[in-house]
Amino acid sequence: KPSWATFSTITGSLTGTPTNDDIGTTSGIVISVADAANATVSLAAFTITVSNTNDAPVITGTPATTVAEDTAYSFTPIVSDVDVGDTQSFS
Repeated sequence: KPSWATFSTITGSLTGTPTNDDIGTTSGIVISVADAANATVSLAAFTITVSNTNDAPVITGTPATTVAEDTAYSFTPIVSDVDVGDTQSFS
């Protein structure tokens, strides 16, 4: 099973919510069921692929809201983005 999922041996359900860290493929997943006489049957092996979705960047910082005349003002916010390789532009 994928590392981000849980499997119920009572219901047979495979559940979970993958995150950005789970992008990729898990293959060879097999779910089987057995009865009291130990007769077993399985689903065909299947694959789950977690695809990337664009996550919005996060911007933080506290700009000064006053500045004295004839004094330079500067504020640079901090930005982070969990999507590797994304570039940001400010407006």
